Amino acid sequence: MIYTFTPPPRQFEGWGIFQPTDEQTATLVEGADLSQIVAYLQHFPSVRLRLACRLQNQSWLAYPINEADIQQRFKTVKPVVGYLATEGVGFEQILARWNSNSCWFEEADRRADPAIAQALTCQFAETLQSALNELIPVEQLQFKGITPEMRSLYELAAQQIEGFAQAQRDEKRLRQALKLGGGELHQFQDRGEYWTVDWTTSDGTRHTSAIASMIPIYELSRLR
Repeated sequence: MIYTFTPPPRQFEGWGIFQPTDEQTATLVEGADLSQIVAYLQHFPSVRLRLACRLQNQSWLAYPINEADIQQRFKTVKPVVGYLATEGVGFEQILARWNSNSCWFEEADRRADPAIAQALTCQFAETLQSALNELIPVEQLQFKGITPEMRSLYELAAQQIEGFAQAQRDEKRLRQALKLGGGELHQFQDRGEYWTVDWTTSDGTRHTSAIASMIPIYELSRLR
Protein backbone atom coordinates (compact mmCIF):
# COMPACT_ATOMS: atom_id res chain seq x y z
CA MET A 1 0.00 0.00 0.00
CA ILE A 2 1.38 3.40 -1.02
CA TYR A 3 1.03 6.49 1.15
CA THR A 4 1.88 10.05 0.14
CA PHE A 5 3.30 12.38 2.78
CA THR A 6 4.37 16.02 2.78
CA PRO A 7 7.68 16.67 4.58
CA PRO A 8 8.29 19.86 6.53
CA PRO A 9 9.82 21.99 5.16
CA ARG A 10 8.01 21.56 1.84
CA GLN A 11 11.11 22.84 -0.01
CA PHE A 12 13.13 19.73 0.89
CA GLU A 13 14.63 18.02 -2.16
CA GLY A 14 16.71 14.88 -1.90
CA TRP A 15 16.86 11.34 -0.55
CA GLY A 16 16.11 10.85 3.12
CA ILE A 17 14.76 8.63 5.90
CA PHE A 18 11.40 9.89 7.11
CA GLN A 19 9.20 9.19 10.10
CA PRO A 20 5.42 9.66 9.64
CA THR A 21 3.93 12.05 12.19
CA ASP A 22 0.33 11.72 11.02
CA GLU A 23 -1.58 10.57 7.94
CA GLN A 24 -0.35 13.50 5.83
CA THR A 25 3.09 14.58 7.03
CA ALA A 26 6.44 12.90 7.68
CA THR A 27 9.48 14.33 9.44
CA LEU A 28 12.99 14.00 8.00
CA VAL A 29 15.07 11.87 10.38
CA GLU A 30 18.31 11.93 8.40
CA GLY A 31 19.62 12.06 4.85
CA ALA A 32 19.96 8.71 3.08
CA ASP A 33 23.49 7.52 2.37
CA LEU A 34 24.63 6.15 -0.99
CA SER A 35 24.22 2.49 -0.05
CA GLN A 36 20.62 3.08 1.06
CA ILE A 37 19.81 4.95 -2.16
CA VAL A 38 21.34 2.19 -4.31
CA ALA A 39 19.48 -0.53 -2.40
CA TYR A 40 16.17 1.29 -2.84
CA LEU A 41 16.61 1.95 -6.56
CA GLN A 42 17.44 -1.72 -7.23
CA HIS A 43 13.74 -2.52 -6.73
CA PHE A 44 12.78 -0.74 -9.98
CA PRO A 45 13.54 -1.38 -13.68
CA SER A 46 16.37 0.60 -15.26
CA VAL A 47 15.81 2.90 -18.23
CA ARG A 48 18.28 4.86 -20.35
CA LEU A 49 17.45 8.48 -21.03
CA ARG A 50 19.05 11.64 -22.37
CA LEU A 51 18.65 14.88 -20.48
CA ALA A 52 16.96 17.61 -22.51
CA CYS A 53 16.92 20.60 -20.16
CA ARG A 54 16.74 21.46 -16.49
CA LEU A 55 13.24 22.22 -15.25
CA GLN A 56 13.96 23.16 -11.65
CA ASN A 57 16.80 22.46 -9.23
CA GLN A 58 17.47 18.70 -9.56
CA SER A 59 14.59 17.95 -11.95
CA TRP A 60 15.31 17.50 -15.66
CA LEU A 61 13.13 16.92 -18.70
CA ALA A 62 14.42 13.78 -20.44
CA TYR A 63 13.70 11.48 -23.36
CA PRO A 64 14.32 7.72 -23.94
CA ILE A 65 17.36 6.82 -26.05
CA ASN A 66 15.55 3.78 -27.52
CA GLU A 67 11.87 4.27 -28.31
CA ALA A 68 11.32 0.66 -29.43
CA ASP A 69 12.67 -0.73 -26.15
CA ILE A 70 10.53 1.62 -24.05
CA GLN A 71 7.44 0.86 -26.12
CA GLN A 72 7.93 -2.87 -25.64
CA ARG A 73 8.59 -2.65 -21.91
CA PHE A 74 6.18 0.08 -20.81
CA LYS A 75 3.69 0.29 -23.72
CA THR A 76 4.19 4.03 -24.15
CA VAL A 77 6.88 6.45 -25.33
CA LYS A 78 6.88 10.00 -24.01
CA PRO A 79 9.10 12.64 -22.40
CA VAL A 80 9.62 12.12 -18.68
CA VAL A 81 10.88 14.13 -15.74
CA GLY A 82 14.05 12.76 -14.18
CA TYR A 83 14.02 13.58 -10.49
CA LEU A 84 16.96 14.12 -8.16
CA ALA A 85 19.55 14.36 -10.93
CA THR A 86 22.46 15.43 -8.75
CA GLU A 87 24.82 15.50 -11.73
CA GLY A 88 24.48 15.78 -15.47
CA VAL A 89 24.50 18.26 -18.33
CA GLY A 90 22.16 18.90 -21.20
CA PHE A 91 21.93 16.01 -23.72
CA GLU A 92 23.92 13.66 -21.49
CA GLN A 93 22.89 10.00 -21.36
CA ILE A 94 21.83 8.75 -17.92
CA LEU A 95 20.55 5.66 -16.16
CA ALA A 96 17.29 6.12 -14.26
CA ARG A 97 14.83 3.93 -12.39
CA TRP A 98 11.12 3.84 -13.19
CA ASN A 99 8.75 3.11 -10.29
CA SER A 100 5.56 3.09 -12.42
CA ASN A 101 4.95 6.72 -11.53
CA SER A 102 8.21 8.65 -11.65
CA CYS A 103 11.75 8.41 -13.03
CA TRP A 104 14.56 8.68 -10.50
CA PHE A 105 18.11 9.52 -11.53
CA GLU A 106 20.62 6.79 -10.73
CA GLU A 107 23.86 7.80 -12.46
CA ALA A 108 25.41 9.10 -15.65
CA ASP A 109 25.60 6.26 -18.18
CA ARG A 110 29.22 5.13 -18.32
CA ARG A 111 28.90 1.99 -20.44
CA ALA A 112 32.02 0.68 -22.19
CA ASP A 113 35.07 2.95 -21.92
CA PRO A 114 34.19 5.93 -19.69
CA ALA A 115 36.67 8.18 -21.51
CA ILE A 116 35.13 7.38 -24.90
CA ALA A 117 31.59 7.75 -23.55
CA GLN A 118 32.44 11.13 -22.07
CA ALA A 119 34.07 12.33 -25.30
CA LEU A 120 31.05 11.28 -27.37
CA THR A 121 28.67 12.93 -24.92
CA CYS A 122 30.59 16.20 -25.06
CA GLN A 123 30.69 16.15 -28.85
CA PHE A 124 27.00 15.31 -29.08
CA ALA A 125 26.05 17.97 -26.51
CA GLU A 126 28.14 20.63 -28.23
CA THR A 127 26.59 19.83 -31.62
CA LEU A 128 23.03 20.09 -30.33
CA GLN A 129 23.76 23.14 -28.19
CA SER A 130 25.28 24.91 -31.18
CA ALA A 131 22.20 24.06 -33.24
CA LEU A 132 19.94 25.43 -30.50
CA ASN A 133 21.95 28.65 -30.34
CA GLU A 134 21.52 29.07 -34.09
CA LEU A 135 17.78 28.24 -33.79
CA ILE A 136 18.08 25.49 -36.41
CA PRO A 137 14.70 23.81 -37.04
CA VAL A 138 14.53 20.15 -36.08
CA GLU A 139 13.77 19.10 -39.67
CA GLN A 140 17.08 20.69 -40.77
CA LEU A 141 19.15 19.07 -38.04
CA GLN A 142 21.78 16.84 -39.64
CA PHE A 143 24.95 15.24 -38.32
CA LYS A 144 26.64 11.83 -38.44
CA GLY A 145 24.94 9.24 -36.26
CA ILE A 146 21.72 11.18 -35.65
CA THR A 147 18.73 9.02 -34.64
CA PRO A 148 14.97 9.69 -34.46
CA GLU A 149 15.30 9.75 -30.68
CA MET A 150 17.93 12.49 -30.92
CA ARG A 151 15.61 14.56 -33.10
CA SER A 152 12.83 14.14 -30.55
CA LEU A 153 15.23 15.14 -27.78
CA TYR A 154 16.34 18.23 -29.69
CA GLU A 155 12.76 19.25 -30.39
CA LEU A 156 11.91 18.79 -26.72
CA ALA A 157 14.79 21.04 -25.67
CA ALA A 158 13.93 23.62 -28.33
CA GLN A 159 10.35 23.89 -27.08
CA GLN A 160 11.68 25.13 -23.75
CA ILE A 161 13.62 28.03 -25.31
CA GLU A 162 11.79 31.32 -25.30
CA GLY A 163 11.49 32.70 -28.82
CA PHE A 164 12.48 29.48 -30.61
CA ALA A 165 9.00 28.87 -32.04
CA GLN A 166 8.73 32.53 -33.09
CA ALA A 167 12.06 32.26 -34.91
CA GLN A 168 10.76 29.27 -36.85
CA ARG A 169 7.63 31.21 -37.84
CA ASP A 170 9.76 34.20 -38.89
CA GLU A 171 11.99 31.97 -41.02
CA LYS A 172 8.98 30.38 -42.72
CA ARG A 173 7.51 33.79 -43.55
CA LEU A 174 10.86 35.08 -44.84
CA ARG A 175 11.32 32.02 -47.01
CA GLN A 176 7.82 32.39 -48.49
CA ALA A 177 8.21 36.13 -49.07
CA LEU A 178 11.55 35.77 -50.85
CA LYS A 179 10.19 32.93 -52.95
CA LEU A 180 7.44 35.23 -54.23
CA GLY A 181 10.16 37.54 -55.54
CA GLY A 182 12.15 34.70 -57.09
CA GLY A 183 14.69 34.53 -54.27
CA GLU A 184 15.81 31.78 -51.92
CA LEU A 185 16.57 32.11 -48.22
CA HIS A 186 19.77 30.56 -46.88
CA GLN A 187 19.76 31.83 -43.31
CA PHE A 188 18.86 34.82 -41.19
CA GLN A 189 19.84 36.25 -37.81
CA ASP A 190 17.56 38.30 -35.56
CA ARG A 191 19.62 41.28 -34.39
CA GLY A 192 16.82 42.82 -32.34
CA GLU A 193 15.92 45.94 -34.32
CA TYR A 194 16.68 44.30 -37.67
CA TRP A 195 17.29 40.97 -39.41
CA THR A 196 20.43 40.00 -41.30
CA VAL A 197 19.22 37.92 -44.23
CA ASP A 198 21.49 35.77 -46.42
CA TRP A 199 19.71 34.95 -49.70
CA THR A 200 20.13 34.50 -53.45
CA THR A 201 18.21 35.85 -56.41
CA SER A 202 16.74 33.66 -59.16
CA ASP A 203 19.96 34.01 -61.21
CA GLY A 204 22.06 32.69 -58.29
CA THR A 205 23.52 36.02 -57.11
CA ARG A 206 24.22 35.98 -53.38
CA HIS A 207 23.07 38.86 -51.16
CA THR A 208 23.18 39.77 -47.50
CA SER A 209 20.49 42.28 -46.54
CA ALA A 210 19.72 44.13 -43.31
CA ILE A 211 15.94 44.31 -42.97
CA ALA A 212 14.06 46.24 -40.32
CA SER A 213 12.06 43.63 -38.42
CA MET A 214 8.96 45.84 -38.35
CA ILE A 215 8.66 45.86 -42.17
CA PRO A 216 5.43 44.10 -43.24
CA ILE A 217 6.43 40.64 -44.38
CA TYR A 218 4.81 40.95 -47.81
CA GLU A 219 7.14 43.87 -48.62
CA LEU A 220 10.17 41.62 -48.25
CA SER A 221 9.40 39.97 -51.59
CA ARG A 222 10.10 43.33 -53.29
CA LEU A 223 13.67 43.55 -51.97
CA ARG A 224 16.32 42.99 -54.61
